[in-house]
Amino acid sequence: MVVVAVGDAAAGSGAAPAGGGSDGEKTRTVLRRDTAHLRAHLTHNPHLQQAVVGYFQFNSSPQPAGYITFLLSALHALRRDHQGEVRFAVVTNQAVAEGVSLRDDESVYLHRRLNSSLVFPRTQRNFTAQAVCDWVFENRESVIRWIQPTRAKSYSLEAELQKGPALLTFLPHNPLTE
Repeated sequence: MVVVAVGDAAAGSGAAPAGGGSDGEKTRTVLRRDTAHLRAHLTHNPHLQQAVVGYFQFNSSPQPAGYITFLLSALHALRRDHQGEVRFAVVTNQAVAEGVSLRDDESVYLHRRLNSSLVFPRTQRNFTAQAVCDWVFENRESVIRWIQPTRAKSYSLEAELQKGPALLTFLPHNPLTE
């Protein structure tokens, strides 16, 4: 899980660029930099297939209720996605969240590379860990599909070949080296 912790405290601390200017200018500079960093990470990271970004304001309590749901959905995703193709990130600053199309507190955004990205439809679905995880896997897109054959190697390969033309590449993949 990737955690992008950009909060108001970071803007007012020593994280602001050195030099003259008011605190407001320094804060805007830090927010622009952090928003640009998040966008660049989402769009230009070649290893990143999909990313799920949640926006949560941590000013009312130590852990907003929606954050726990988001964290549990990330754990559900780890159980279903052994290759780690879907990454989860948390944004805690409204200006940075608006940079990736998140307007409301406790909203979830699915960044996709090939099609338009999506915001979790809270009016149509319950905001539960299982519902968020299901929504991510229903709407994710994958260019590469990893097959991890167990004892029945020929059956798992046959199932993929029955779907149509395929390019099979045999690679030594060790998730511990990543």
